[in-house]
Amino acid sequence: MAAEGFDPSRLIDDSHFIAINNLTIAEIQGFLSDQGGFLATYSENGRSAAQIIYDASHGFGDASGDWAGITINSSTGTVNPAVLLVTLQKEQSLITRTEAGQNVLDTAMGYGCPDSGGCNPAYQGFTKQVENAAWQLRYNYERAQGHGFDDYQVGQSFAFNDYNGLHEGVFGNRATAALYRYTPHVYNGNYNFWNLFNQWFGLISVSTHNLNVDTHGGILGTETHVDLTLKYNGQLTNDLSIAIVARRQDSHGYYSQNYDFGNIGPYAVPKGATLHLHERRFLPTGNYKIYGAYYFFGSWIPMTDEIAYVSVHKAKVSTEFSVKSHYDNRQNVSVPVKFTNNEGRTLYVSGFGLAARSGGENVDFPSAPGQILTPGQSVTINFSKTFADRDIQVYPIIKLDSVDWYRVGTVKKIGIWPDQVYRLNFSGFSVDQDPPYYNDPINVRFNITNPTSEPIVIPQLRLAGRRFSQPNYDFGLAPNIVVPAESTIPIHFSTVLGKSGQFEFWPIYSNASGNDWVSLKPGTGESALFNVLVK
Repeated sequence: MAAEGFDPSRLIDDSHFIAINNLTIAEIQGFLSDQGGFLATYSENGRSAAQIIYDASHGFGDASGDWAGITINSSTGTVNPAVLLVTLQKEQSLITRTEAGQNVLDTAMGYGCPDSGGCNPAYQGFTKQVENAAWQLRYNYERAQGHGFDDYQVGQSFAFNDYNGLHEGVFGNRATAALYRYTPHVYNGNYNFWNLFNQWFGLISVSTHNLNVDTHGGILGTETHVDLTLKYNGQLTNDLSIAIVARRQDSHGYYSQNYDFGNIGPYAVPKGATLHLHERRFLPTGNYKIYGAYYFFGSWIPMTDEIAYVSVHKAKVSTEFSVKSHYDNRQNVSVPVKFTNNEGRTLYVSGFGLAARSGGENVDFPSAPGQILTPGQSVTINFSKTFADRDIQVYPIIKLDSVDWYRVGTVKKIGIWPDQVYRLNFSGFSVDQDPPYYNDPINVRFNITNPTSEPIVIPQLRLAGRRFSQPNYDFGLAPNIVVPAESTIPIHFSTVLGKSGQFEFWPIYSNASGNDWVSLKPGTGESALFNVLVK
């Protein structure tokens, strides 16, 4: 089964493939010794295995030559010594073998040994295998682009039928094309190359050195702090980027949504070095797993060797408040709310509020500044606001740090009753002339009925008229009208209309200052809107 991050279309970066100076002879020797194989002490014609590999990487011996217009020599070099080391392991396990016969050394790199069987004796021997394979790999790399060849070219698609099925892809770069031309298989040949290279020399050699998470009680609105240290164990100096990731658990129990904490890099990191990242952020409520990740071949690879599981919940703040079921229109609504911190730690509340919603819109009370609440401490905030006629749902809210406001109490309903004037009924509309004529006085009469048990005072009453969408006609002002309880009174307005046509008339009323006029349109009383044809 392929490891996470394996992309058969991009086995290794071009820059890594031809990095001939990434390992010194001493580093190659150290690597062989660390692996404990017999190559650590092997020599041929006076040169150690490490020397042979280093020289082949730099284009010496059979690792140089011209073919089809491509020149490879000590000036160009061939491929990264790590590529040769991995190929030795891929072909004959020579890096970890503790002993090997001559037949294994004769085919050390699998060079000159086609799938059809048989190996060319001209290339037998450890030195010849390493040098010729090094030349071949660099030649494959050069021919993969810009030399007029029609196979194993960058951007071409491939399909290899391996033991476990058909595998298709695209030669994503020159190095990938070179490796497939050398070994035309995804599995296990080039998968093994990719896996070995990245275990020994690549970014897969990354481990979590330290992961520390502090949710500060896991309270919504407090920051979660994460300290991450990743250690790089690869043999080559590599460009490394690291990140901190939090994945939130969904309703089905899957960790499906990322909340990234940020990342750093890339930095050139040598073997054994560490990278440290400290980040903090606000997390929504939920269950999370937090872990490190590193950037590898165009994607972020999660570190699963150490994972922290945390939860974030809303602050345990209780509230006490009461409201009347009804308030008069434009009456100041005052609601004291007691907030109590029931958490076992101090809360740094940045705001207290009383939310109000009506008809799908927010009509919140003005908020109050926040303050620090120690465990068990309470604070009472008085919220007040004036509302027009509407039904309202109210509930306490708090704000911690930069997180959005959230509810911490129950929802209660209140109704804002309309002005008493709205309880009046308007009826019996009539005009003296039927039909009236323009430029003649028009007398409009109607009745106002008070069905309530208390007198209702109208500070100011007018009758407005309008022809189509033209400006209003004003029939004059009737101030301070008192409609006794359970009574009906007559009202009379008169004016002259200078135009003919269809007019509509309706009563409007205002407070004593006359700066807030309200129309009594249909639905607010019987016959609230009158229509008259003026000839």
